This record gives sequence, C-alpha cells and structure tokens, in this order.
Amino acid sequence: MSPLRFSAVPAAVLALLTVAAEATAADFPYAGLPAEQAAAVMRLPEGFKVVPFAAEPDVTQPIAMAIDHRGRLWVAEGHSYPVKRKPGEGKDRILIFEDTDGDGRHDTRKVFADGLNLVSGLEVGFGGVFVGQAPELLFFADADGDDVPDGEPEVLLDGWHYEDTHETLNSFIWGPDGWLYGCHGVFTHSRVGPPGTPDEQRVPINAGIWRYHPTSGAFEVFAHGTSNPWGVDFDEHGQSFLTCCVIPHLFHVIPGARYFRQAGRHFDPHVYEDIPTIAKHRHFVGHQWTEADKNASLDTGGGHAHAGAMIYQGDAWPQQYAGALLMNNIHGARLNADSLTPSGSGFVGDRLPDFCLTDDLASQMLYLRSGPDGNVLVIDWYDTSQCHHTNIEGHQRSNGRIWKIVYDTPLTPRPRGASALDRASTEELVVLLTHPNVWHRRHAQRALQERNDPATGALLAPLLGHANPLTRLRGLWAAAATATLTGEHLDAALTDADPNVRLWGVRLVAQSRPALPMSAGVPRAIGDLPPLPAFGDRLEALVQMAQTDPAAPVRLELASLAQRLPLEERGDLLAALLARGEDAGDHNLPLMAWYAFEPLVPANPEAALKVALAGELPTVRRLTLRRVGELGTPASREALVTAAANAAAAGQDDRALEALAGLSGAIAGRKVECPAGWADAVAALRTSRNETVRDQAVGFDYRFGNPAAGEERRATVTDAAASVDRRRAALADLLDVPSDDLAIFLRRLISAEPAAPLTPDLIRGLGRADSPENPPFLRQYLPRFDPAGRRAALSVLVSRPAGAEALLNAMAEGEVPTADLTADLARQLRNLGDDALTARLAEVWGTVAETDEERAKLIVQYKRKLSAGDNSSDVTPDRVAGKALFTKTCGQCHELFGEGGKVGPGLTGSNRRDLDYLLSNIVAPSSVMAKDYRPTVLLTDGGQVHTGLIQAETDAAITLATADGEVVVPTASVLERMESDTSMMPDGLLNPLSTQQVRDLVAYLRGDGPVTGVVPGSAGGE
Repeated sequence: MSPLRFSAVPAAVLALLTVAAEATAADFPYAGLPAEQAAAVMRLPEGFKVVPFAAEPDVTQPIAMAIDHRGRLWVAEGHSYPVKRKPGEGKDRILIFEDTDGDGRHDTRKVFADGLNLVSGLEVGFGGVFVGQAPELLFFADADGDDVPDGEPEVLLDGWHYEDTHETLNSFIWGPDGWLYGCHGVFTHSRVGPPGTPDEQRVPINAGIWRYHPTSGAFEVFAHGTSNPWGVDFDEHGQSFLTCCVIPHLFHVIPGARYFRQAGRHFDPHVYEDIPTIAKHRHFVGHQWTEADKNASLDTGGGHAHAGAMIYQGDAWPQQYAGALLMNNIHGARLNADSLTPSGSGFVGDRLPDFCLTDDLASQMLYLRSGPDGNVLVIDWYDTSQCHHTNIEGHQRSNGRIWKIVYDTPLTPRPRGASALDRASTEELVVLLTHPNVWHRRHAQRALQERNDPATGALLAPLLGHANPLTRLRGLWAAAATATLTGEHLDAALTDADPNVRLWGVRLVAQSRPALPMSAGVPRAIGDLPPLPAFGDRLEALVQMAQTDPAAPVRLELASLAQRLPLEERGDLLAALLARGEDAGDHNLPLMAWYAFEPLVPANPEAALKVALAGELPTVRRLTLRRVGELGTPASREALVTAAANAAAAGQDDRALEALAGLSGAIAGRKVECPAGWADAVAALRTSRNETVRDQAVGFDYRFGNPAAGEERRATVTDAAASVDRRRAALADLLDVPSDDLAIFLRRLISAEPAAPLTPDLIRGLGRADSPENPPFLRQYLPRFDPAGRRAALSVLVSRPAGAEALLNAMAEGEVPTADLTADLARQLRNLGDDALTARLAEVWGTVAETDEERAKLIVQYKRKLSAGDNSSDVTPDRVAGKALFTKTCGQCHELFGEGGKVGPGLTGSNRRDLDYLLSNIVAPSSVMAKDYRPTVLLTDGGQVHTGLIQAETDAAITLATADGEVVVPTASVLERMESDTSMMPDGLLNPLSTQQVRDLVAYLRGDGPVTGVVPGSAGGE
C-alpha cells in the first residue's frame, strides 16, 4: 500500500474509480496465484527457497507481525483498513501461528483477539501484547500465557490520529535499550500522551520514529521527519535505520535528529535545514507506471514505495547477507537489499542485488523478521490494488500470505533453543545474549528485563568486562534494560577502547535526562524515565570527549546528548564540538550540533554568536547568523553589522555574505533604524573584491536611509549589461523601501521592454503598489507580454479588487481570452471576498463544481471526451501543446519530468497513468488534500490578497509559497488571516480549456517522459 493516495475521496467520486491494477498488470507475468504456485515462481539467490507458511483462508489481510519467545508468529489482520469503523464494528483480529514440526509451515492457528478496529502495529512482551490501534496504543495482558486475553486491553497512550489510515503507528520493534520503537507517517497529525493528558502536554508527531518504555510508561519522539516510514531495525551495534516511501527511501536514525520531510514544516521553526537520506541510489526512475520508465525502474529496484526493514543478523543464511538491509518494494513486487557502510559519523546506503523477485503484481510484503532458526518470516498483504485509498471495497479482502524464506534443504529443525526460552534460567538467558542469532539475543534480553531477577547484575558483569567489544556492548544494553547498570559501568563505557561502546555510554548518560522541549516549546517526551545511573558530574568528561575523541560517531552522539542538557550546561560541550573542523563536511554532525545549539541563541545572542563565529563548522555559523537576525532587536542587528564589517576587513567574503544574509532576515517585515556601526561597516563592505558583497552593501545602505544608494540600485536595475539576477536583487532592495515614484519608474521600464527577462519581476513589483494607474496599464500591455509576463500581470490584477474588475471587463470585451484565466487565478479572485466580482466572474469565466455529485458528473464527462469513442474531434492529442498547457496551468506548483514548481507534490512519481486517478485529483483536488497542502489566505492593509502555503513564519514576517513564487508578507500588514478549507490546487482547472486542450494536457500528464519542441504562444515559443 504505497502513499499514492485517494484519501478522503467522496463516495460519489469513488464510485467512478477503478483499481489501478489494469494499468500495471502487464508489467509482471502474474497478477495473483495460488500460494504454492506463487512461492514456486519467486526468484531468489541460489540455495534459497520460499515456503508458504500460511495462506488464505487461514490468514487474510495481514498488516503487522511479531515473533514471540516460543518462536510463534503473531499476526494482525487489517480487515477494517482503510477506514476506521464505527465503535463495535471493528473487524480486525490477532492470530497466533506455530510450526510444531519444523517444516516451515504452520501446524496450529489460534485467534487471540478479534473485533479490533484499524490495527496497524503489534509486538509481544511483558506478559502480553502491545497493539497499535489508532487512536490508542493498547496492551492486552496474558499473564498466564494461555493465549487468551486476561480482560479488556489497557490504553497505554492515546491521541494517535488517523487522518491517513496507512500512516498511523506501525512497525513495532524492541530496541537494544529495552524501549519499544515504532514508526509514524507524515500526513497523520498525532498528539500523544497517557489518557487524560492535557493537550498542551501532549507530544506531537506527524513523521518520524517514536519509542515507549514498557515499565516506566515514558513516551518520546526519537527523531522527527521523513515521509511514511513503515520499517525500522537496529544493526549489531545498535544503530537504527528506517525505510520509507516517495522520498529517498533510507535514513540512519539518530536520537533528536530532524530529517528531510515529504511535506509540511517541522514543529521547530528554527530547524532551517534537515538531514538528508544516506542512500546513494534510488529504486525507481522517473515514473514507474509508464512504459518508458518501467524497465529502468525494474532495473534499479522497482519503485518508490517501501515497506518493512530487516537487517539480517540470523545464523542460517550465508555470511554475505550478514548486515544487509532487506525491504519490500511494493510496485516492484520484490525485496530490495541495501548495504550499510560506515562513513563519517554515520553510514552510506548502497544498492545490493535485489534479493527476491516475486514476478507477481499482487505481492505486497509489509513486514519481515528472522526467527529462532535464522530464517525469515514475511507477511504479504497480497492484493493487486497497490495504492492507498478509502474505498472499502477496493481491496481484495480474501487474500493474505505468510512466507518463510529459508536457506538450504532440508529445513533446519525448529527447536534450536526456541522453546528453551520458556524455561531458561537467568544464567542461561545471559548466555544467550551472545548468541549468533539476533532473535535469541533480543528475546533473552527482553526476558531478563521482564524477570527483574536481583542476580542479573552479577551475571552480566563478565560480559561488561569481556575482551570482545560486541560482548561488552550487549552486556551494556542488558544492564541498562534491566536497571542493573552502575555508575562504574557507565564510566567504563565512556573510556572504552571501542567507539561503539563509547557511543552507547554517551547515549545512556543522555537517557538519564529527559528529552527537553524543542526551542519553540514543543514537547518531545512525556512520562517518567526508567532508572539509570544519575548524570552526576560527568559533564566535564563529556566535554573532554568532544575535544579529543577521534571517532566521529561518538562526537555525533555527544551532539545528540546536548539536546537533553539544560541550556546553562550546553555551552562548553557545544563549543568543543564546533571547534572540530574535521566535521565541517560531515553528513550529520553540523546539523545535529545546530539543533542543540539553536536555543542558546535567543538565550544569550552575543555569547552564542561569539562561539559560532569562533567555531569551525560553517553550517552552524551560517544558521546562527540567521537565527540572530530573526531575533529582530537593535542589538542583534548591530551584532550582524559588526560581524559583516569584521569579515570584510579580513577579506572573508563568504563570511561577510553570511552575516549580510542574517541581516536581511533581521529587517524582513520590519521598519528599522540604521544600526549602530553601519557607516563604518558599509565603508568596509564597499571595498570588497566580491561584486555581490558590494551590491548588498549598497542595498542595505539604501534600506537604512541613504537616498544616494537608492539611485545606485536604480542604475543597476536599468543596466542592460548587468545579469538578470543582479538586476533582480537591486529591484528587491527598491521594493523593500518603496519611494513615491517607484510605480512610475517600474511602468516606464515595463513599457520600454514588455517582453524582457526582468519584466515579470517588474510587474510583480508593480503589484505591491496600490496605484490606480496600474490596472489600466497592465490591461493595455497584456497583449505585448510574453507568457511569463502575462502570468505575472494576471496574478497582480486578481490580487486587488480594482485590478480584478479591469481584467473581467477586458475578458468580457474580448481583449483577454477566458482561457488565460487559469483556475488558480480564478480562485484568487474569489478570495477577494467581493460578491459583485464573484458574480461577474461566473458570468464571464464560468463556475466550478460545488458538490461531490457535480464533480462526479464532471469526471464522467471528461472521461467521455477523452475516450476513443468520442467523435467530437479526430485530432490526435499533441503532447507538445500539452506541455505548454501544463506550464501554464499546473507547472507553477507541480514538478513533472524535472520541470515546474515545488509548491505542491511532485507528479513524476504519481499514479498519473491511471485516468481515474488523474481526473479525480484534477476535478476534485480538495477531496484528496492532506493538511500540509491546505493554503493560507492573507488580506493586507494595502488591499492585496495572497494565497499560498506557509513556508516560514517569524514575529515580523510570513513567508508564503504561492503559485507565482515566494512572497514575504510583513506580519504587521496582515488584516485578516484564514486557513482555506480547499486545496492549494483549485477546482475548475479544466474549465477554460477546449476538449482538444484537455486531451493535449492529459496526454502530456500521462505520458512516458518529457517532450521537446514548442508551440506558438508557449514559454520560449514566441
């Protein structure tokens, strides 16, 4: 179930939709087979085979799994998905399967619980079963182990949302520290806490990895970001990795990290930059549903939708697979494999040969784990409907598979210690901590944690002092999980010869402190921490490690730890980390240091800036200057001026530009006085050898009140020999402090060169002035503008009532084709809130479908127009003309084949080959709208209306991503602000288009790849 969504589509629209399988069935030899045959056709490396462990009717719709300490498989069936059912109507259940004779097939099957509702995660332990069922994390107690719940489940946590029912809590796994870990998707906006927790104390999560402690009840977001992760695992050193969908698929998960997001903003507004993927590769090319890209995608891994993550650490497969990460590729119907290679403070993921090719469209493996015999169990949803949608009947409800992937024959007998855990003594469990099979190690540690035997500490002592660093590490984890870790053990770990042990020593020291709120006051954790040795006086030792430790992963863990320290304790540790210049280009360290350092800036700007400027991490220095600027105080502006002047005097142009960038943020949206020291600073900056430094110095000089500098900026704007970017920067300075005659200046330049490259910028600048001369001027020059200029002029006209009236009059009189007014511009005009103009729009341009039934009828009409049987036109669709229409109607916000904007989701990897999918998204965009794509409408005191997605917000300015670019609106100028209940993508997109134009546009959208050539009137074609 990939993240390609029809989420929340109305029933009237859903009735028109068909399963996308027909479009892709030809991509694979099979589209659903009996279990034995499906296993037989799978292709694996030599020596491997797939055994059907279970299949329908014994299992259907398997969505989560866990292997218990007896080697039995627990499976959650997701019959309620994709819709949360009404109370009492849940259809999900939890099953227990057991293979008693070791042939790789189940012999017994039990129903543990039924009547559940939207189950998505499952793990066994602590005398019961942990079950994710949004909005709750439940615990079904079974203290006597009779496979019957002891009573009603306990609600451990609630507040898990399910706006997107396939992005709820999932992929449960026990971590090496004794916490339960899980994943959470980006389009579901949860606020988690124990039942009864006040909203302000709840922990928000809408993408990332979380953890819950089974005995203390503490909950924490381990790391924020990514997309819809549906798999997380830990390697032999306790490092965690996740797999996800749509965005690059692989991330190394660091405590307290913020990762690249598919959509939306981080809770902390001062993250600024997030950590990217570790993958060197992608598993798809372009758009895997198209014929042109399909073969290339199959060659590179199959697709962008991934589920499950297992780092193989069993003892049955050949050594070459040890440490390899396996994940399912849903659209590729296969198991991908990646290598994980240490690099700097983290890892690099690279592609290994695909491990298993099912050749079966129906295969949708969701989760996989190795068992007591070292072989791997996999649950398979088994459904040719690959995309998430909310049509209850859109999935093949009778299917489900559990596979066992085994190496060598005959099959290895099952027992191999599996049943021994039931009766094992504490001594025997400690021995199993060093077992070569991770299943034994993990279950032994969890059993020790559950048992709470006073003898455990003494029994672990030999492991903690063992010559093998892996054994020491496993002893350290077990001691922490069982609350037998001592201060002496922790101090020994901090000075261990092995960097992995030192790293975990730092992490366990950190975990003795709670995860503090982010800088915006957003909670990261709730509940009491489990017992660990007190932090004590170890700060000095940690600072020493930051100064001298040769291992970048240890320094990374120190940066992570710094987020848990009170601000007054962070300074020396972070100063030491910032002094490590060898980490300047590291994948993780500069940003992890920044996330801990940022709160120090508002607490003591002068001290923080001094540390950052003295440090050797340019990323932290640059972001600190930006953060200082956002403080918006006279002192902060003076500090930035001083930093710029000092850099210029030292000939450090890059540092001068960083300081000036911070100064730009400091004055954005604000009316400020000239900062102290500016006269000396501008003199130094004007002598720079760098043209950009000199230009910016002049620009700031104008903003700070020097009219002569304004004349210099005007000269640059009118300098035909200057680059467009240089002229554009000068124009921005003039617009920030508009003079009385600026509109006249701009109209003169526009009329002189109405089709020049700078003209769209000049037009948008003109729109910032509420001049009565602007609407007739733009109406007059519309025919002379090129496509980019026309788009800019139309956007300016519809942003104010007077301009909208002029445009509608021009349309009514035939001066402007109605097709020029795209749906987003019509929506912007309606957002003016003028009833007379809205009525005039309906008269001149038309109306949009207002109800689900009307939209459903439109979809039918457009399908008829696009069908081969429609004789209204025998002209073959023209994809070149379609590209021009895409640029005009869609390309401002959406990227396709590497071209277009990035305001909305990219289209290249969407299911656009499916006509139903395409039309439902075009005709009814608000029906498939995630919260993150809901626009904000701002009315300013100058009478202008802006519609867009908020990208950043400070107390002084709001940055909107609009269809025509980024707009910064001073907060003080906003009279009204509302969140729209409709998508950023407007209804009525196809309204102004002829039947042939609709065909052309749809042909381009559904096509196999980009096209070359231009048509008259298109961008670049006049």
